[in-house]
Amino acid sequence: MDKEQIETLVQSYVKSYNRFDIAGMLKSIHPEICFKNISGDAVTASANGVHAFEALAEKAAAVFQERSQTIRSIDIQGRTARVGIDYRGILAADLSDDLKKGDTLALTGWSEFEFKEGKIISLTDYS
Repeated sequence: MDKEQIETLVQSYVKSYNRFDIAGMLKSIHPEICFKNISGDAVTASANGVHAFEALAEKAAAVFQERSQTIRSIDIQGRTARVGIDYRGILAADLSDDLKKGDTLALTGWSEFEFKEGKIISLTDYS
């Protein structure tokens, strides 16, 4: 994949994510996807394989009534893209004593994408 193809694939994935379009997200995902979400030093979510990823995506979508990732930057090196992300979501359900339905969650972080056979084979989100 060249840099333009990688950037297009990342943007397509993020647009689908923002629309809660899980089927659209899956079009970008390799069957052997390895996903991790890391907050601080802890892995807070993970999935291996497209079916586990789909189940996790459906579960995560149910937590938010609105959500958006805004791409700040994309740095592509070989088959890896490091993407600066601003994240904002409004909770659809209580998550804890501190995070309640209707609260806004705002994070700044980055995502690392790796590619194989024209699809996303690895995605790690950091916040």
